[in-house]
Amino acid sequence: MGARTASGVHRRCRPEVGRDPATLRVSVHVWGESIAEGGAARIERLAAYRDLGVSRVMVLVRESARSDEALESLVEDARAAGVEFT
Repeated sequence: MGARTASGVHRRCRPEVGRDPATLRVSVHVWGESIAEGGAARIERLAAYRDLGVSRVMVLVRESARSDEALESLVEDARAAGVEFT
């Protein structure tokens, strides 16, 4: 989801569905290898979602089926991006 998409959704919220955009919880599902590799690119991507106001990011890290380190790396990157865990 890009900034243009997010602003379009928020802009259309009130007139088209009568909903205050501030009450909208936006989720993103990231599938594939684009999120699997840890490091600066993943941190930047997670931070960008945070900056857009995304409240939930669901990811698939296939390696986590074989390794706890894959999940630990994801958690570290999410924390480095300033993501809140709830």
